[in-house]
Amino acid sequence: CSAYEFYPREIKVTWLRNGAKVTTDVSSSELLHDGDWTYQIHLYLELTP
Repeated sequence: CSAYEFYPREIKVTWLRNGAKVTTDVSSSELLHDGDWTYQIHLYLELTP
């Protein structure tokens, strides 16, 4: 999951499964500054098919 071009920098991004917050097997990038006053962040959910 990725969120791009948001401002201000405070943001909450979560993975949901059946409406419940997923807290295991989740990792994220650092909050990245785009240089134009906006930010981006990327969250990853590990998945075993």
